Amino acid sequence: MKQNYRLQFILVCCLTMIFSSCTRDNDIDIPQTSVNQITETSVTVGDEMTFTGTNMHLITKVTFGEIEAEVDPDLAKRDRHTLKVTVPAQTLTQKVRLFVTYNTNKTIVLSEDLEIIVPPVIPTATSMLPTTVMSGNVVEITGTDLQIIKNIQVGTADVTLRSKDERSVSFVAPEVAEEVSTTVKLIYDNSIGSNQELTVLGTLTITPAVTPKVTSSLPESALSGTEITLEGENLAIITTVNLGTLTATVQKKEANALTFLVPTVTEETTTGVTLVYNNTLGSNRELALDGTLLLKPLPVVETKILEWDNVIIGGQSTNQSFFDGTTGTIYTPCDLFDNQEKMDFMMNVNTSGENQLYNPANATSVLKNQLCDGKALGTEDGKDYSKFLAVNTKFRLLSTSNAAQGELARKVIAREIEEINDELFTGISKPSSNTPKNFVVGDVLWFYNATKDKNGLIEIKEVTAGATPQENTMKMHIYYQK
Repeated sequence: MKQNYRLQFILVCCLTMIFSSCTRDNDIDIPQTSVNQITETSVTVGDEMTFTGTNMHLITKVTFGEIEAEVDPDLAKRDRHTLKVTVPAQTLTQKVRLFVTYNTNKTIVLSEDLEIIVPPVIPTATSMLPTTVMSGNVVEITGTDLQIIKNIQVGTADVTLRSKDERSVSFVAPEVAEEVSTTVKLIYDNSIGSNQELTVLGTLTITPAVTPKVTSSLPESALSGTEITLEGENLAIITTVNLGTLTATVQKKEANALTFLVPTVTEETTTGVTLVYNNTLGSNRELALDGTLLLKPLPVVETKILEWDNVIIGGQSTNQSFFDGTTGTIYTPCDLFDNQEKMDFMMNVNTSGENQLYNPANATSVLKNQLCDGKALGTEDGKDYSKFLAVNTKFRLLSTSNAAQGELARKVIAREIEEINDELFTGISKPSSNTPKNFVVGDVLWFYNATKDKNGLIEIKEVTAGATPQENTMKMHIYYQK
């Protein structure tokens, strides 16, 4: 039994020695970092600071207030006894807490109130103000560190920055009603404080922008198509004249006078007048004139004749061979049946390729040359064209060798015909030809429609050959008796 107690005693002693040889930190030896206290009470942004101590390579962060300095993340390459960092940028000079972090979450406070000084950025203006500038023109100031300028004061008024960079700022000279001389200040913030001022050298004189001025009065009323002349100053810069929703045509503009054409109206309209212009302050600026203007339509002039210009009539393959002088209308073959008695004459191209003007009463043999939907009129379409064939129109080609006929032809070409009456044809025999033909440019014909008891005059303005003779056309100017 004694031997068993002895063995138990020896076992207890061995266990005691084993447990007593273990550390109190769970058998793990964690290296600790220590940093010597700093002597600096203030530093400047960008300064290099050197920290000394032991196990400095374990430091992962150096924090100035809330801003971390850059630390080399490769711990194996770092020195164990020193650590150098650059003081990071701050916005304002201030006192901050400086501390380091090691082993991920352990910190050492090196200072509770380290002052970080932020050197102030102070802009300079190296250029002087221009002596004189017009409202709306751009003023540029050159210098250094001008990128921090936040606004510009011209006199006591703030103006909008147009552009800025390190070396220049610019602004638009404000609008003034009369010439003004003033100072210009550049406003900025820096580490010293807000709304710092830099007064630019010189005095800026701002002159009013060129603007039009009207010294004359509007007339009370004006007829469509008549001219109105305004007098004043700087009127050459006017681009448009608006009369309410209407735009007038500018006929002439000079520095002291502007003439415009009154637009056409169909009924009396009272409106204001606005002048539109461009200057250094911008485009499409407006000047509303005092008073109103009554626009009046032109009086209706009762003409004594009907006049049709550029009437194009063609052969049987052109679909435009029948003419009504009362309305100046060219009818197609398909239109003829419903408008037979309105016609004055038709055009046909004969087998020799000659253009002919035809008396409807003499057109029985050629009417079938006209097709409607592929069917010949009067023979294949099954319709009765007797009313058309009853219209009796005769022609006379005026001869320039005859004095009376030559003078009438001249008046037609010169557009001097104001009325068609019997006196106009004095000394000229009545038309007697049923089918005048083979026309040339400049020919003038008198025609008389006995069915309507109406006279007419034709000037041949163009004769055009088609792909086939049946596609020939003629352009005419036609006077027709009312």
